[in-house]
Amino acid sequence: MTNVRSGLLALLALALVPGLTSCSSPSLSREKLEPRIAFLVSTPGETVRGEPLLQRDAVAAFYEGRKAQPAWKLPAGAESVREAIADIAHDGLDPADYHLAQIDSLIAARKAGRSDEIDVDLEILLTDAVAAMIDHARYGRVRPASLDKRWNVDSREGAPPLQDALARVAQAPSPAQGLAAEKLDHFIYKGLKDELARLETAVQAGGWAPIPGKGNLAPGGRDARALTRGW
Repeated sequence: MTNVRSGLLALLALALVPGLTSCSSPSLSREKLEPRIAFLVSTPGETVRGEPLLQRDAVAAFYEGRKAQPAWKLPAGAESVREAIADIAHDGLDPADYHLAQIDSLIAARKAGRSDEIDVDLEILLTDAVAAMIDHARYGRVRPASLDKRWNVDSREGAPPLQDALARVAQAPSPAQGLAAEKLDHFIYKGLKDELARLETAVQAGGWAPIPGKGNLAPGGRDARALTRGW
């Protein structure tokens, strides 16, 4: 009986070793990822499952620096990046802008049946989403000069390469933690996030009562209703 029990325990130990069980997912290889990256870089306008890359140059430089080695351990890495995408709403950005729907689709497809093609596309979209979130959280999603040509200051000029931040996120204990560390550590930024959270809480609680009375409030005009404290 002792020998039988020892044998069963040994089999159980082997079954728990990553990569040895039938349900484990093999890692994405550089050989599968590198040609896809090269094609994306050399083909302007090429998309990943219909998704245009938001930070094509940074993604290309990131994988060049790591010799096309995959950055995110799947599936845990994908779930962590997906968590970070959802959390970006607290920074005033829209999660839908960062490949959320397609990433969800690929995560679901991977659970149904893993393939190298799924993993390659998921890997690239995760990287592009992380790069775009870092860039937008630091410098804004809309470039001021696109709204007013007189705006002649570009905060991205002289900034550290985006691929360096990507590398730090990839080395963090989890992508979500790494991305959080890359956001601005500034009292104004933090104050704006706190105010956004406060307003969202007020909306969820029913919002603000309508301003009483009739008639429009004109700019520069005086009206007692303007003193109503709805906030």
